[in-house]
Amino acid sequence: MNVDLVFQELTRALARNEAMVAIHYACESFLTANDHPAGIASIALYDLQTGDTNAFSMSDAPPTVEGNDREIHLLERFYHDVSSREDSYFLH
Repeated sequence: MNVDLVFQELTRALARNEAMVAIHYACESFLTANDHPAGIASIALYDLQTGDTNAFSMSDAPPTVEGNDREIHLLERFYHDVSSREDSYFLH
C-alpha cells in the first residue's frame, strides 16, 4: 500500500465533502487481562460531515446480556452501523 496515494485520495475525498467516519476504540487493560485477550470496551464513530458521534459500549448491553456476550453485543451493533455506511471512508 502506497501511503502517499492513500493520503492523496483521502485529501481529495475530504475536499469533496465525501462521507468520512473516524473510528476510535478502547479496550480493557492489558495488565488485568491475564487469562484472556483484552476485550473491546467501547467503540465510537465520528461522522466528519455531520459531526455526529455514535458510541457503542459494553455497559450499554441490556441486563440480560452477561459476560463475553456483552462484547459480542457491542460488536454486533458496531458492525450493523458500519455496514450501513458502505460508501464512507473509514479512518482508524
